[in-house]
Amino acid sequence: MKIFWTFIFICHSLAVIGQNPGSLIEIQGRIINMETKEPIPYVSIFNYKSQNGTISDIKGNFKVFVHNVKDTLYVSCIGFKKQFIPLSEMKNYYTIYLEQNIQLLDAVTITAPDDSYLYDLLVDCRKNSSTESKTAKAYFEIKSYASDKQIELLEAFYNAELKGSDVSELELKAGRFALKKTGNRFFTSMESSRAIIMNKLFAANEYFPLSPLEFSKSKIKKKFLLRLEKKYLENTFDSVYVLRYTPKDTSGVSFSGRIWINPQNKHLLKATFDCINCKVTPFIPLFNTDRLSNINLNITKTYKEINNKMSFNHIDFTYQFDYDSRIGNENEAKYRIMTNAVLHIYDYENKFFIPKFSFDEKCVRDYYKIDAMPYNDFFWKNKNEFEIIDHDNQNELFYIENEALSNKNLFSDNQYFKKVYESPFITWSRKRVLIKDITGDTLTNNPTNSGFIADKYKLSVKIFLDINTYSDSTNVLTSAVFDPWETYFHLPVTNTTNCFLNIYFDICEYQRRKFEKEVQPLGNNKDEILRKYDALNVYLEKLKNQYLTEVDRGSNRKEFEKWNQYVVDNIGINNFRLFNLTEGGNN
Repeated sequence: MKIFWTFIFICHSLAVIGQNPGSLIEIQGRIINMETKEPIPYVSIFNYKSQNGTISDIKGNFKVFVHNVKDTLYVSCIGFKKQFIPLSEMKNYYTIYLEQNIQLLDAVTITAPDDSYLYDLLVDCRKNSSTESKTAKAYFEIKSYASDKQIELLEAFYNAELKGSDVSELELKAGRFALKKTGNRFFTSMESSRAIIMNKLFAANEYFPLSPLEFSKSKIKKKFLLRLEKKYLENTFDSVYVLRYTPKDTSGVSFSGRIWINPQNKHLLKATFDCINCKVTPFIPLFNTDRLSNINLNITKTYKEINNKMSFNHIDFTYQFDYDSRIGNENEAKYRIMTNAVLHIYDYENKFFIPKFSFDEKCVRDYYKIDAMPYNDFFWKNKNEFEIIDHDNQNELFYIENEALSNKNLFSDNQYFKKVYESPFITWSRKRVLIKDITGDTLTNNPTNSGFIADKYKLSVKIFLDINTYSDSTNVLTSAVFDPWETYFHLPVTNTTNCFLNIYFDICEYQRRKFEKEVQPLGNNKDEILRKYDALNVYLEKLKNQYLTEVDRGSNRKEFEKWNQYVVDNIGINNFRLFNLTEGGNN
């Protein structure tokens, strides 16, 4: 089945720790290619003394924090000479020119049969690829533009499960997004992390054009031309070959690009993948009245050596396409959309505490997952994690602009929520939930053919829990969330059934509040907090069964009234009154 993506994207990385401004000194700058005078994106900038680092953004800009002005910055990018930049008291902005590595031989075109060793080299890199598994922190950023106007920004932190040259899983720690309209449309990159996982270095993928890295030697020769474009020495005095590959079929089903290889140990260091007017892409329009065309893809992946094994380091993904919207409709319009995305691996020594909240396996959209989690103001204000910081703080400004729709203001009253961004998850509030709000394409369960009423409905409320400690302060964040992926209701819907559902939600919310008060004095004692959290879930399951049995969807009026009063006493909401269930009534 075709994957349903409005957009997708992928990413970039290097190995740095975190950055905490605090009393540190802010240094800004830009990375420029000395030869072409063009900015170089995603360059590693690292300060060993402060253990802070970043990478340059798509325009080559960067911001990093140092302990004092006598520190030194280490600047590195595959294919360029590494530099150590001593800082000065007189400067806080640096334009850094990177020089390409010295070429050891002129660019030559090698023709058959002399080019056989190049094909052997690609196959050897594939055979020599690591299968070792690791876990590391990862930072993800997406920026989308329409006619040079930014329309999307998404940031997320993950625990990344790495297997050799690929990302095998991403566990969401926290995310935030902001969207702006272009014309009368919002554009969202719905399943970015899934795209990253699906895009394998040495394996074919039906959603991406072909590359030589996925084939045997004979098939590479059949489908691609290789030439040795450059050879240079790294700082380690190992030689590096830069191979240029071009497809024989230029119809848009194959990538072209370059591959950087250490021929001594058969390690692949970097690879680029470019395709103009792609015929094979992971993109499809959101609506059947829309159309995509003129799709261009540019992907770069880099790798780093850990214990003499090559491991995934970063991926950045730029793509452009024409989006024809509402074809044949009075609102028909055309947009040229461009997205830059980057995923960066930055800490192999530590892992995030991943919030306690399980997602249905069919729930793969990043926006849905981010929206299921309450906005974690403590995390975003206090984190000392890696991030790409632009020199003029455009990210932060984008989040707070009045016209931006974000997950921080999504649940407030706004004119776009129901039409533009229909999240399946419902966080508890004093607003009431109706059965129609939790049904639709998120339903994953079907009623059985049995005659038992209990088999025709299921209610699922989960307690979200996140724990964060920064600057010696611990924050415990909880919320009660209705999960429609596990909820279904295949019975007549009345005021009584809606009242029945909301009382159940309120019961869970009251127990969440009690839990939050109990754990506040525990500080950063995660083990005790988790013990109490497990006990809460056991008790909630018992309480749910008691409520469902006694009330029987509201048909047992006496018990129904008892539980309504329980909510009135503890939450202050009279659901009977709100749903017009007068005493003795059965509406």
